[in-house]
Amino acid sequence: MKVQSEVMGMIKQLSRRLSAISLEGKIKQRDDVETQGYALQCDLIETPDSFQMTVDLPGCRLKDIDVRITDNFLTVRADRRADSGGKGHHAMIVERACGKVERTLELPSAVNPDSVEKRLKNGVLRIIIGKRSADPK
Repeated sequence: MKVQSEVMGMIKQLSRRLSAISLEGKIKQRDDVETQGYALQCDLIETPDSFQMTVDLPGCRLKDIDVRITDNFLTVRADRRADSGGKGHHAMIVERACGKVERTLELPSAVNPDSVEKRLKNGVLRIIIGKRSADPK
């Protein structure tokens, strides 16, 4: 079991590093984030006035999702609860992952932490973060 846990940890770390590389260095992901259950996959795009992140979070409720911005780091945390099937039921096959998950990305430019909007529809979380307006000179 310990070997399996260590291998899963190495796979998660490699996945995070490959994800950061595939984005050509524009977005950095923290390496010190540990997840359990499943890996949080996301898309992040930049528009002229915002960043828009889309995350698949099937089985999560909006109240179980925490979105925070600290400096230029965007952190999404969620808790997907296991479905026991009801009293007296026991699982015969469990393939869907559950548990706590976290993803932190460093955004490439200054964001406005007061301009964050999150929506959850059909298991897809969409986060829109406004950019700080340029200081007039």
